[in-house]
Amino acid sequence: MTQLEKHILRIGYTPLCDCAPLVAALELGLFAEHGLEVRLERQSSWATSRDLLRIGALDAAHMLAPAPVASWMGEGERALIAPMALSLNGNTIALSIALFSEIAALDPAAEHDPLAAARALGVYAKQRIQNGERPLLFAAVFPESNHHLDLRRWLAAGGLRVGVEARIGIVPPVEVEHFLERGLIDGFCVGEPWGSLAVSRGAGHIVASSYDLWSNRIEKVLAVGSQFAAENPNTCDALLQAMIRAAQWADPPENRAALASLLVHGGYVEAPIEVVRRSLTGRVAYAPDTPPRENPDFLVFHRYAANFPWRSQAAWFARALVEAELAPAGGAPLSAFRPALYARAAEAIGSPFPLVDIKEEAAHAAPWTFDQATAPIKMGREATFDGAGAGTDGA
Repeated sequence: MTQLEKHILRIGYTPLCDCAPLVAALELGLFAEHGLEVRLERQSSWATSRDLLRIGALDAAHMLAPAPVASWMGEGERALIAPMALSLNGNTIALSIALFSEIAALDPAAEHDPLAAARALGVYAKQRIQNGERPLLFAAVFPESNHHLDLRRWLAAGGLRVGVEARIGIVPPVEVEHFLERGLIDGFCVGEPWGSLAVSRGAGHIVASSYDLWSNRIEKVLAVGSQFAAENPNTCDALLQAMIRAAQWADPPENRAALASLLVHGGYVEAPIEVVRRSLTGRVAYAPDTPPRENPDFLVFHRYAANFPWRSQAAWFARALVEAELAPAGGAPLSAFRPALYARAAEAIGSPFPLVDIKEEAAHAAPWTFDQATAPIKMGREATFDGAGAGTDGA
């Protein structure tokens, strides 16, 4: 075994279903097989994870995909990099039961069509403002997140203006369901299982998943400090190899029930196991007392080149962050994603990987095959709810 520069690692995670590859790597002994002793440390917020990574108090962390990109924009600190993605999809937008009833009365198609739901919400929100009522209040989990970007895009599709008909605040993932139940917000965008939990408790109605909005886009990444990666190349390789193997194990449907047990009984995600299991198996109920909707791609951990950090997606994140005034223009946002590090680790364990790091984004309405790889890679549907593609570089 290659000599590792560092054997003991502290890795942060946030209690969500998509921290599963980290949990699997630890609980199945994959970290140990690669010579690593890992401590998984629960974080109270995404800001905490980011800041602890920046100062070196964490060696790696389960992280929102746009966050490392934002750190390389403008005059950012350039302290974070993402050598690997952890998951695709897995978020939900939910409204309070009362609010959903209002928009369903305006357009019954809101029950099954995210675009119809957004447009009906726009009509209702404008009526509220005209009647002198307050804007609608929504929660996202972090400014530099897909949750925030998707929520803004969904609201805009309905003609809502953030700051006028709608406002967005930041609430940690584990708290959003409580905020909705107590009437402090009208809706939210959050990672599973918290949207499903709101539905199971009769507090929320899901109007869209991230798969519905942009199918099979990177959701979470494994972030590491750029200094850590530079000073510990062998350790970084070992970490990525263990994580790729964990993602491979976590992905098949036959392992999802065991994965739910690891998350819940291991104390990583404090939610009812049946709710976590439904999230992981893609059987998500969008409304209380309704049959679940079946989507095997609701949360993806490895297939579809899910672990490859596409720089074309980093470019799209950068553009979206600038448009939302969440990050300054300029800098080197594509440098946040490090596909070369991923390729080196994947090659060492015989896992196929792309040979280029740019592809046309949101441009495939049906499954397809990516041939510019060490072996052809089957890819999933990649399309947006509003029909707008993202191009080859996000520009």
